[in-house]
This record gives sequence, structure tokens and C-alpha cells, in this order.
Amino acid sequence: NDLFLPLDERTRMANEAGADLFVSVHCNSSVSAKHTGFEVYLLSGEASDEAAASVARFENSVVALESKKGDGSEKLTELLASMAVNNYMNDSSELAAVICRGVRKTSAVKQTFVKEANFFVLRGAQMPSVLLELDYLSNPISELKLRSSRFASIVAKGIAQGVLEFADRQRKKEEVISARSSQQSSGLPQ
Repeated sequence: NDLFLPLDERTRMANEAGADLFVSVHCNSSVSAKHTGFEVYLLSGEASDEAAASVARFENSVVALESKKGDGSEKLTELLASMAVNNYMNDSSELAAVICRGVRKTSAVKQTFVKEANFFVLRGAQMPSVLLELDYLSNPISELKLRSSRFASIVAKGIAQGVLEFADRQRKKEEVISARSSQQSSGLPQ
């Protein structure tokens, strides 16, 4: 159904479910009708460019409407964001890259961008996490594409390919770590 979940509730639910990934899907907008493009964002205290900072400010603006005064959650959120950046940055970066590749392979989208910004919705995620901006609703041509179920299906297929490739890579990394651990515990040379 069409239900709004507060931004911090989204990551809380993912954390409680023990999710392996957190992917937040959005449509972008700009004051210019010329902007187009598929963008994947990673959590970072510093935005990769002014456009990324602007998108984060806009996406985060809803937080003012959902904040509870005096509950001390802002400091905790900042701490969790810092921990998430350190623990999952490399995996999140890899996830972003394979999602971009999957979207380019399956769709007519030729330009995809990986950027960094301080998105509230990504803070505190205890797993690799990315925020996707599918295209710009402020661009009339992009808006028509975004309204198309065919386009949505194609882009979703590309995103899914990226997620599956990432999961396969993670599984292979875990197998290597497990094999090394087994060798170490058995005393075999590595």
C-alpha cells in the first residue's frame, strides 16, 4: 500500500530483519528540466559534489517532519552513521558498481553514476547500503520513461542482476575466508 515510513524506521526494520543489503529506491528531481541519469549513492559525511549534497539535503528534509524532540536520537544516529561508513563502505561501493553495471547491461540507460552524500535513510544500516535515484521526474522525457511499466521492469531487472552479482561475490569471499580459517586451524600452510 501507499504507506510512508520514517527514514530511521526503514533502516531499523532492515537491521531487525538481519537483512544482507539495504537498497533505498527513489526518483530524482531538479530545478532544471535538463538533468537525467541513474545515480547510486553511498553514505558519506562529505558529498562527492554539490549536486550530490543538494540531493541529500532534499531527501533528508523530511526528517524535520518526523523527528521527536529531546529523544537524543540525533547523537546516536550520527554515531551509527559513522560506524556504517567505516564497516560497510567497501561493500557498499562494490554493490553500487555492480548495480550500475547491471542497469547499463539490461536497459537503454548508458550513463550511471556512483556518488557519495550524507543520506539520513542510509545512516545506521548494519549492512552494505545504497540509495538509488532512478532518473529525474523534473525532466519531461525521463518522467515519461519512469511512468512506463516496461522501463520500470527493465531497470528492476538490471538492479536485480547487480544485487545477485554482489551476493555471488560475497559468497565467494566468505568461502575463501572459511577455507583460510580451516587451513589455519588444521596447521596446513597457506
